[in-house]
Amino acid sequence: MTIVLLSGGLDSTALLAYIKARPKIYGKDVRALSFHYGVRQDRELTAAKKITALLKVPHSVFNLSDLTALLPGCSLTDSSVPVPPGADSKLTGRINCVPNRNMILISIATAWAVSLKFKMVAFGAWDTKRRTIYPDRRKGFIRSAEQTMQLGNYHKVKLAIPFDTFSKADIIRESMKNDAPLGLSWSCYDNKKQQCGKCFPCIDRKKAFKIAGVTDPTAYLE
Repeated sequence: MTIVLLSGGLDSTALLAYIKARPKIYGKDVRALSFHYGVRQDRELTAAKKITALLKVPHSVFNLSDLTALLPGCSLTDSSVPVPPGADSKLTGRINCVPNRNMILISIATAWAVSLKFKMVAFGAWDTKRRTIYPDRRKGFIRSAEQTMQLGNYHKVKLAIPFDTFSKADIIRESMKNDAPLGLSWSCYDNKKQQCGKCFPCIDRKKAFKIAGVTDPTAYLE
């Protein structure tokens, strides 16, 4: 019995298919939880709805849109801040990073899991030992978050990170085994009809498909 945090992006789409394909480990009752927290692009949530419908997984969306008033200066939640083009860097990472995002999302998912007496919350972080610019995806944060989850509740919920040691290319290769609908996923930080192809997550997505040796099903503007 597992709740999967599903943004609608590539990693969480792969995660949902991975969890669903392993009922002996994660249980037959798998539910997806998405959040609307005021990000400029609503394409991820649209993607999440299509993904869960295809995989036949119950899907809930929790509205946190009022958070935008508390999160100025982030390109995802502040419309006055443009999405920076280019590859991953300290500059783009800080501009794109939603403050305390994963702690907030994990906390809410944990509360739901405790209420349902579910065993796990699954989170799509990958390569967590890498010195990523996103602090809430690092190994130390994940260990601390799981400890907090268990200390703060009578019912113990585990934080499942099956992609812990994977690269993004590894995730794509694994997805092929689990029939994950990566073509439906949305990575772009912009909100156009197609993924822009030039922001950091688009560049990262293109690179990962190339390294994985898998045809990229994504339609990009550039």
